[in-house]
Amino acid sequence: MKKSHYSGDVMELVKDDLEYGLSPAQVESYLNRADFSSRQKKLYSEALRDNFPKEVLEIAFARGLKVQQMQVACGYVRKGISEDALREVLSEERSAKEMSDMMQDILNRQEEDAAVPVTELSDSLQEQLDEALQQKEYLEQQIAAKEKEIQEGLAKVASQRGIIEEQAARIRELEERLEKRPARPQVSYEVQVPMEQGKPPVQIPVEVERKRSNDVGRFKMLFEKRKARTDMVKLVSQADLSEGQLAAILAGMEQGLTQEQLTELVHCGATPEKMQIIVEIAVLENSMRREEA
Repeated sequence: MKKSHYSGDVMELVKDDLEYGLSPAQVESYLNRADFSSRQKKLYSEALRDNFPKEVLEIAFARGLKVQQMQVACGYVRKGISEDALREVLSEERSAKEMSDMMQDILNRQEEDAAVPVTELSDSLQEQLDEALQQKEYLEQQIAAKEKEIQEGLAKVASQRGIIEEQAARIRELEERLEKRPARPQVSYEVQVPMEQGKPPVQIPVEVERKRSNDVGRFKMLFEKRKARTDMVKLVSQADLSEGQLAAILAGMEQGLTQEQLTELVHCGATPEKMQIIVEIAVLENSMRREEA
């Protein structure tokens, strides 16, 4: 770059641009344009400082444009005219005045297209705001309902936990009492119950916990009375009873049911489960009668 090729104004512009921060390549992009006057170089320098895109620079400073046309193009680029609109305006030969009028019309149309009536904008924003508030209220209600449901569930769980802990404490207490209680002797035997003619007798194993001495006495008395035992065996053998029903009758005999109660039990026709309940009721009834006596 020889200084003698350029005027003092141009060299001063170059110095100023370099000090401003433009790169040497950017400076050379206008400095090497032989078709540029000093004013055009100045316009190009200002466009570089305003960060014009490379494509826009090529359009606005195309060869053959006069300084006035370049001024108009740069001015409307700064006003926001698009690259496509700029190219359209400069695609044909026009004076700087025609370019300015045409670009202004384009900008006016752009503003009209982008403009929205204030009333319409306000109504639209209000509708959006109302809808957002309704959604917010609905979500708040849903959240409150869920929180209430969760709190109720936690309270229920806490209540159930309390009941479970009470039951667990009760079980531990009973287990401790059972561990401390001495073991009770067991009495094991089998009762042979004859069935209908042609059927083998049924062997029913029985294990009785000897709780009190009078229980053993009652058990012995029950099976040592030959006549009562013979009558009961005969009565049972003549009835069509299942093993479960026979077990219920035997439990009734063990718990001291009377001959009359046992006879009713044999003929009641209830299921084994119901017969067990009948036995418990009879035992309770006998106990109440003894207390009254």
